[in-house]
Amino acid sequence: MKLFAVIVFFGILVPAGATAEPSSADRATARALGLDAEAALAAKDYATAADLYARADALFHAPTLLLGLARAQVGLGKLVDAQETYQRIVTEAVPASAPPVFAEAVASAEKELATVMPRIAWLTITVTGAPSPTVRLDDAVVPPAALGVRRAVDPGTHTIVAQGGTGPAVKTASVTLSDGKTDGIVLDLTPQGIPLGTEAASAAREKPPWRPQRTLAYVLFGAGGASAVVGAIFAGMTASSYAAFNSNPTQAGADQTVRDARIADGTLISAGVLGAAGLVLWLVAKGPESPKAPRGALAQRLFAKPPLGTRDGALAAGFRF
Repeated sequence: MKLFAVIVFFGILVPAGATAEPSSADRATARALGLDAEAALAAKDYATAADLYARADALFHAPTLLLGLARAQVGLGKLVDAQETYQRIVTEAVPASAPPVFAEAVASAEKELATVMPRIAWLTITVTGAPSPTVRLDDAVVPPAALGVRRAVDPGTHTIVAQGGTGPAVKTASVTLSDGKTDGIVLDLTPQGIPLGTEAASAAREKPPWRPQRTLAYVLFGAGGASAVVGAIFAGMTASSYAAFNSNPTQAGADQTVRDARIADGTLISAGVLGAAGLVLWLVAKGPESPKAPRGALAQRLFAKPPLGTRDGALAAGFRF
């Protein structure tokens, strides 16, 4: 580790490429940060080392500083970030005039990159039941293009939270991945857990809402029917009373006949009024899914069903980098 401290100290004396010349203060600050970072890395204080290496490289860009940053990221378990840092060292050009320690840093990065890449885990996140979901992997938003395809992740335990783009549905899941493992997880945001495209979903969409006018119409129809039955009974009793009165005319017989006739008339009239009121409520009640039917189109309001709408699908496309 002392050798690397020397590399950092002397490596930043010469710029890594044709960039703007750092000031003397920047060089001195970067040199001090690099030495402190190397000490933190040797003490396995990876978080401090990563912060100091990143600060030093921001002041004076050098492959030696990036190499230390990548090693600190590996120590933190951030293998995806470490891979990108190693890859940056390898792909950036090192001029022929650069000191030998820069070339050595590039060679070390190539070797260490080959050991880090197989350790990276891969996770496929698939979301169903929502056309435009918002997905978070730990604290980072997953781009829509990265859904449904393999995504590079660090080994360990991860929390996935998916939320529907137009609704309150939220699903949370957790997954633990070991080094180099590939896994997948599916989060269903279908409202009320009804699978889309099934007969159950179609039935749910077609189910009419509760309408008090229709309910009251059924009550009036029932009451009108009961009144009609009572009226028919008393109409029959009126006929019997009248026949008895003709056979034996008495005042009591006459009163009984009049009383039965009045009850029959009243109940039959009530049956007609109740039935008519129920019919009116039935006709004015709106259909289950046609609130915008034109006035006067009662048949359409009662029986017409609009075609079921379609739900836009979101198809995530994966790309290789």
